[in-house]
Amino acid sequence: MATPDPPPDRVPADAPLGAIMHAVLEHLRSVLRPVPSSELAEALGVDVDRRPELAAELEANPKCLREVSGEWRWRSKHYLRSAAELASLLRRCPNGIVSEELWDAYAGIKEDIETLINTEPPTVIAIKNSATRRVVLYPISGVPYPTISPDVRERWSAIRLPDAVDIHRYLVERGLKANTAAGAPRVVAAFVRRRPTRKGRAGGAKRLKLTNVHLEGSAIDLNADVAGGKGAFS
Repeated sequence: MATPDPPPDRVPADAPLGAIMHAVLEHLRSVLRPVPSSELAEALGVDVDRRPELAAELEANPKCLREVSGEWRWRSKHYLRSAAELASLLRRCPNGIVSEELWDAYAGIKEDIETLINTEPPTVIAIKNSATRRVVLYPISGVPYPTISPDVRERWSAIRLPDAVDIHRYLVERGLKANTAAGAPRVVAAFVRRRPTRKGRAGGAKRLKLTNVHLEGSAIDLNADVAGGKGAFS
């Protein structure tokens, strides 16, 4: 008689150690809470307490954490267990934290993040990075946050900013700006400072002044012009 297949979540008795560890880590990541060894035995059919080699491998795994109580837990990047610890961590990080790095801390953390963002006044602001497409959470502390009524928000959204043509027409009508032939503001070309070009040697003789002070008192005129490529020493 053939042996029936185990349930989908349970690990076969003859499974290798690597497959057992993978099943345990996946279970810890799915629940995101402390799990006793008895629950692993019931859910996966793995008795960690009777397999010391498995317990040693789990304790050494960087994705697994064993609590002081002896329970097993998924190891997240940030050690958080409640909304209060989440808010405390965000207050200590003025440079922001990527939201995805917090999702595997504990069960229900996504709802706690939304609560912190949507509270009045909010304690956290979420900004999406246009380059990485990730949402970064920044704390709001020490800054007054006044409550704005919906009526003021609606009036603010209805304000239309004038364009350049309207501004130009307004200034011309009041004599604050000279009118142009086109009746529209002129676009002033950007001034680019160019580096002066170096002139060549051609185009006439240059006046050279010799500073050989040791030749003073001699018959050589040190201030004579250089003409035709001949100097004072020609």
